[in-house]
Amino acid sequence: MTTDTSLRDRCTLMLPNDIGYIAMALGFVRSVAEYPGFGGVDQRRIELALEETETNVIKHGYAPDKVANFTRVSRLPSAAPGI
Repeated sequence: MTTDTSLRDRCTLMLPNDIGYIAMALGFVRSVAEYPGFGGVDQRRIELALEETETNVIKHGYAPDKVANFTRVSRLPSAAPGI
């Protein structure tokens, strides 16, 4: 049996296309960023990038009346820069 190492470091979260779930996505990415040691300013930059992209996906990727889910996939880096 072979192990697909590309799947081992991948985390996924499925969310409704509703701005109200952005906080849940931020908690998810915060945990993913903490795992290899990101913190402080780097962690906040990652969270800000996620917040902006998720908001754009929800606002511009779906018709206003469309109810759907989208999946956030995050790959765990082996280590934070400088570690």
